[in-house]
Amino acid sequence: MSAQLQESYRQVAAAAEAYAIAFHEGDTNELGRLFLPDCKLQFVEDGALRRFAASDWIAIVGSRASAAAQGHAPDFRLASLELAGPDCAAVTIEMTSPPNRFRDVLHLLRIDGTWRIVAKAFHRDLAG
Repeated sequence: MSAQLQESYRQVAAAAEAYAIAFHEGDTNELGRLFLPDCKLQFVEDGALRRFAASDWIAIVGSRASAAAQGHAPDFRLASLELAGPDCAAVTIEMTSPPNRFRDVLHLLRIDGTWRIVAKAFHRDLAG
């Protein structure tokens, strides 16, 4: 792997960790910095596609007690990271925010030197 791709890999992994920590802490400012405003979040619930804007999801995160505020330790792991090039990546991250366990697939692009989440699809199960 070239030095440029190695640096991209490191930066994407750092962005994914920042996402997981911001979600755990309910840090809406950091989430707003990480997501493009018009990013769509999509998932399937009861067999039906559900989707909403990242800005709406960030408002939901901000309106409830975070896992950190409830006394839970951070629980996440980077399951995969793939670079399609120096400015394009896909990440799968597993996170627990009781009572839920999430498996998020994030697509990121480096825009003006900053890695931003441009799409998110996820699956949710009950933790445990």
